[in-house]
Amino acid sequence: MTAQEVRDAEILYNRGQEFLQEGRCREAILLFNEALYIHVKFALAYYNRGVAQFRLNNSAEAVADMTKAIELSPQNARAYRSRGMAYAAMGEYQKAVDDYTHALAMAPNHAKTIRNRGIAHASMGKFEEAIEDFTDAIEHDSKHVKAFWNRGMAYSSLGQFDLALADYNMALLLTPDDPHLYQLRARCYAATGEYSWAIADYTKAITLKPNDPHAYLRRAGVLDLKGDADGAKVDRQFAQQLARRQPRSGPSGDKSKI
Repeated sequence: MTAQEVRDAEILYNRGQEFLQEGRCREAILLFNEALYIHVKFALAYYNRGVAQFRLNNSAEAVADMTKAIELSPQNARAYRSRGMAYAAMGEYQKAVDDYTHALAMAPNHAKTIRNRGIAHASMGKFEEAIEDFTDAIEHDSKHVKAFWNRGMAYSSLGQFDLALADYNMALLLTPDDPHLYQLRARCYAATGEYSWAIADYTKAITLKPNDPHAYLRRAGVLDLKGDADGAKVDRQFAQQLARRQPRSGPSGDKSKI
């Protein structure tokens, strides 16, 4: 390969990077394709084409590109981390754990990778291992809100509701306007028979996100448990109205950044 060909491939790659940063993933892929046609061992082009494929929900293609990037650059922790995310999206959770572990061997303090491994463990029902990872992620980043709420979910799955509530409370201190967190805490309150607190949290979630039919349905379930059949009926009817208004959504064209 000539020096000019290397420069040409780099120019195409840089343009592809600009498109990727702008969210124009399909256009970025075309440019990465051109760069790789010229420079078949361009590890970063494989990596970033994999990123673009992942954001387009093409997880198998992302895995293939990340694998090639790893073959060409075995010390690329980002490629292992990103391939782990693609494996997780495919439901290949043990492969995801293995890749996150490889990434952490090279970058042991990366809280997001630690948390992602915890999610993969939890997805396999390994809640104790998941809690260890989420705790480790929090130790590396004391304001890692998602690690708190993921650990809370793992504790809930083990029936350890007091610990789950403590994590949800901490997460809400960090992000007090997150409707998802109020729903998580509400489910925990409902599981312990604290129906009034659960209803209050679902109501707060609805205030923050009034077009979410799931919050109304979940509040209806707690109202039934509390003996308020009329209130539950109103919530279910409103949830049905909201669901009819909302268009059916297909797969997202853009996924969490990797």
